Order: sequence, then C-alpha cells, then structure tokens
Amino acid sequence: MDERIYNEKTFFLILKIMGVGLILMIGYISLDSYFRDKEYPMLTTRDELDGERIGSFKTNRGMALVEFTDGRKFKIYSAKNFNYEDFPTIVEVLHIGDLVFKKSNSDTISFHHLDKEYNYVLGQMIKKNQ
Repeated sequence: MDERIYNEKTFFLILKIMGVGLILMIGYISLDSYFRDKEYPMLTTRDELDGERIGSFKTNRGMALVEFTDGRKFKIYSAKNFNYEDFPTIVEVLHIGDLVFKKSNSDTISFHHLDKEYNYVLGQMIKKNQ
C-alpha cells in the first residue's frame, strides 16, 4: 500500500523545471519593463506638447502609453478631474486623432476631444467644482 505515483527523482526534476521557469518569467518581465521604460519615457513637467495628435495608445491600470503621429512616445500616469462626468480620467479621454497640449514647466495637460477641451493636472486629482 506504500506505492507512489512518482519517485523522488521525478519530483525533484519537476521542481527544477518549475524553478527555471519562474526565473525565466521574472527575467522576461524585468526586461520587458526596462525596454518599455526606454521606449516610452515618462511625461514630465519639463516636456512640451504643442498640438500633438495621438496616433496610438495602450492603457494599463490608469497609465497610458501614447504614441503621437510625429513618432514621439510618452508614458502618462493617470490624472483625474471629476468636473468631467463623461471623461473623469486621462485614460478615458484618450482617443486616436485627438490633440494634446502641454506647456513646458507646467503640470497641466489639455486634450481636445469631440470639440471640447479637457484639462488635467499630471498625477493629481481635481475634485468636483475645485
């Protein structure tokens, strides 16, 4: 009654394979994150966007990776403005073809979407009627 479906060699071989797989997965995630940070630098207050048109974008948990039609790419962390019921966050207002404005040395970013202007403060939350 003491029969096993596996022997110790098989068990340790499976553990080794799982360990190598875990290390490879962590390495892949780290490298992907590193190269994505290089490809999409963070949009900072020093950057300027003067009517840049959005060519494409990807969103992930309140962050957007935006590529403009001129080839420039930026990572934009979420900002919220609850004065806009239809688009309270930057991630929600992003659409291909919209124009983006941001002056150098400013943390305010504006999106021209559907003939309206939406203003946000990078990394901040604006409460209703504030």
